[in-house]
Amino acid sequence: MNDLVAILRRGMVSLAVCGGMAAPGSVLAVEPLAGSEIVERIAGNTIVGHTADGEYFLEYYAEDEEVRADGHTGIWFVNGDEFCLSFGRGVACHEVTIGAQNFVVLSRAGELRRTGILIEGNPNEL
Repeated sequence: MNDLVAILRRGMVSLAVCGGMAAPGSVLAVEPLAGSEIVERIAGNTIVGHTADGEYFLEYYAEDEEVRADGHTGIWFVNGDEFCLSFGRGVACHEVTIGAQNFVVLSRAGELRRTGILIEGNPNEL
């Protein structure tokens, strides 16, 4: 559990860098979402943030499971309780935790892969 807390705290630092704000401790009190909750929260919305490698991303997750971003597209889908992404180079699936204004995706191995802010709708018209 201490490893998970450390990972989530590092995610909070990433959120601060990309302009995110969350109530203290809000990430730590949230469990990963179930598959139906992932669809409910992500479909039709945008996420802006950084990957674990520090790459910036801004992606809109359309209700038809298309991912639209500046310069590329892909697909998203839910497999069990995991959020999966494919941009034509294989598939990556993650557990999803959403708390307050932040979005945290954890890989199966417990490593932080993406952090960002969930934004309602498609404000950038991707």
